[in-house]
Amino acid sequence: MPVAKNELRAEKGSTRPLLVVRLQAEPPGGLLLEVQDNGPGLPEQPTPGRRTSFGQRLIRELTGQLGGEMSLTSQQGTYFRLWLPAQA
Repeated sequence: MPVAKNELRAEKGSTRPLLVVRLQAEPPGGLLLEVQDNGPGLPEQPTPGRRTSFGQRLIRELTGQLGGEMSLTSQQGTYFRLWLPAQA
């Protein structure tokens, strides 16, 4: 899972790394995946010429095609949230 792999890679610099992964049924009929860490977060300035990584764009595009929602925040670590309807 690329998201978890990236999260673990970011944890190497932390003295007490934390990675939380949750997957749960979300009414009314959906699935919610959350991945959170306490690492340094995402860089404020992306690589010149790129707003997001290829992986982020791919996940966002596939999520939209399935009628889901994705959010990614970076404050005191990174928090990734993915919701998909059960009937996708």
